[in-house]
Amino acid sequence: MTSVELKKINGVNGNFDSNGTNGAASIDNKSPDDDVEIKTGKEKKKKEPMIGIIEVFRFADWKDRIMMVFGSLCAAANGAALPVMIIVFGEMIETFVDTGVLDKFLDTIPEFLANVSLTEAQIFKDVNLLLARCSELEAFYSGNKTCAEINITDKILDEMTTYAIYYCIIGGAILVCGYFQVMFWMVAAERQAHRIRKEFLQNVMRQHIGWFDTHEAAELNTRLADDIGKIQEGIGDKIGTFVQWTSTFFTGFTIGFAYGWKLTLVILAVSPLLALAASLFSYLAASMTSKELEAYAKAGAVAEEVFGAIRTVVAFGGQEKEAQRYFKNLGAAQAFGIKKGFTNGASMGFIWFVIFGCEALGFWYGAKLVREDSDYSVATMIIKSDIDSSSDEGKYPEEVRGFIKFQNVHFSYPSRPDVKVLNGLDIEAKPGQTVALVGASGCGKSTTVQLMQRFYDPHQGKVMIDNNDVRDLNIKWLRGHIGVVSQEPVLFATTIAENIRYGKEGVTMDEIIQASKNANAYDFIMSLPDKFETLVGERGAQLSGGQKQRVAIARALVRDPKILLLDEATSALDTESESIVQDALDKAREGRTTLVVAHRLSTIKTADIIIGFNQGVATERGSHSELMSKQGIYYQLVTNQSHSKEEQDEFDEEEDGGPKSPEKRLQRALSVNQKEQISVKTEEDEEEVRNGLTS
Repeated sequence: MTSVELKKINGVNGNFDSNGTNGAASIDNKSPDDDVEIKTGKEKKKKEPMIGIIEVFRFADWKDRIMMVFGSLCAAANGAALPVMIIVFGEMIETFVDTGVLDKFLDTIPEFLANVSLTEAQIFKDVNLLLARCSELEAFYSGNKTCAEINITDKILDEMTTYAIYYCIIGGAILVCGYFQVMFWMVAAERQAHRIRKEFLQNVMRQHIGWFDTHEAAELNTRLADDIGKIQEGIGDKIGTFVQWTSTFFTGFTIGFAYGWKLTLVILAVSPLLALAASLFSYLAASMTSKELEAYAKAGAVAEEVFGAIRTVVAFGGQEKEAQRYFKNLGAAQAFGIKKGFTNGASMGFIWFVIFGCEALGFWYGAKLVREDSDYSVATMIIKSDIDSSSDEGKYPEEVRGFIKFQNVHFSYPSRPDVKVLNGLDIEAKPGQTVALVGASGCGKSTTVQLMQRFYDPHQGKVMIDNNDVRDLNIKWLRGHIGVVSQEPVLFATTIAENIRYGKEGVTMDEIIQASKNANAYDFIMSLPDKFETLVGERGAQLSGGQKQRVAIARALVRDPKILLLDEATSALDTESESIVQDALDKAREGRTTLVVAHRLSTIKTADIIIGFNQGVATERGSHSELMSKQGIYYQLVTNQSHSKEEQDEFDEEEDGGPKSPEKRLQRALSVNQKEQISVKTEEDEEEVRNGLTS
């Protein structure tokens, strides 16, 4: 029995995926050998411990246990049938031998009468051997039958009829026992595998986000299908077969000791060699199978990744490259499959060599005993998550005010434990405040949002809501009071109403409609032919970026959260969509404590507090005007972004033959944010406004 191990192989050649703020495709340049590299040395993952045979059946209920007990009894009876059949076969062979001796004896009677040189001792030499076993000869010897009355043909026919009946009885017993053996074990295994799949999926869904950083979703899907199938095979009729052959072993040796203990001891002395060989080759086969499944899982992950981004792959002409990457992983699976085949072939050959050698030893020693006139003789299942969203443990505060505090928080991701992301972070957000987090890429802004949702736990320090450590709160309750809008909205292939309903269990249609209105999504939804019953397609492909984002905002607002987390919610949108979505976000922030991670800094100018991040530490905080006067991190970001925007606008206008004056460029930039009403009266006013522009 092997435990379900979930492993990853890092380094993907030609990996097409959607990254960055513009959703563009990127190609990760890695060596093709990385696709099939099994981690070694320091990077080698810790081997998962094996579980005991009893623990494998922990998912069995009382019905399964009853079926397994009856299946085992049937398997034991089925296994005992073979040694019993051998006894019947031996008796039948002995009957043939005795009949031949009797026939020879009867032939010697006329010869004795015709040839007086044949002594009485020669005639009755075989009689002493047959008297105790042959009823016909005993009848003749006692004078009850004459030679003419003894019919050898009828005798052997009667004996063979009896043995045929025995064989029919044994065959019928094997048929019935074998049927119920397989049926009971297969049904019990299917029922348990169903529970294991259910428990596996539930436990995977309970894992914290850091766990998914080191486990591919496609590989999990492959293991859910393949590995649990292997477990089902292992706890199904193979267990019944094991019980069957165990019964055969003990029944056979019991009969062997009863009929001839010396011969049995000699054969038994060879059994450790057979057991050792079987164990060794079983271990090698299991190891090769595990590696083969792992390689196939990686190939499956590559295929799913490519199919999920097929448009990007085709757009970049990467079909052949991705095919080669898939073939590379298949090559690893093929190599392990060949090794497994060689191992299985060698093991079967060696095992049968030992078996036939054992039989040869038995024949030789058995003949020796006859001549000397002697007597004869199968797991991480559940993965217990440190952050279990289905757990009932933790506090359930009656009221949420929305006071947020990060106190000396240190953190690094599980996949990169040596890279510190947060180094003593200290921030606060009072109830109803909007706090914006800004800084260079990788400074810890999005990590702060994820810690707020308790996707991870900090290594040091506290994340608190209303002076309660989030680790002391019930996780489901905590996340139920937090609304999240991320950069890339994730919509499921169902209706708009169902996608919004994901935000809160048991939500009514009226609440869905109100949430869509609050998210500025109601008008465009009602303009669709099927309105709220419109199917959005795979990953929301039937909707535009702005429409998907507004549906995601409605999903976040339908639970009426006290805390709202906006993680670059408009950075992937065009200018027109951004202004619409930004209006919805501004409306959503009212009356809620909001943490905003912004790429376009114009969206957070009105925030109550803006916090500048640098290498995982909050280095500055204040309002927009305060931070601009300090000329620190925030000032540099605004300046750089403003210059980049001006250059882009000038380039676009030159391409279009449009105006090039600063006033025209300024007015065009200001139109992005419809709420800003700024009139440029003097050069000083214009310069001040430019310092505040970000998009």
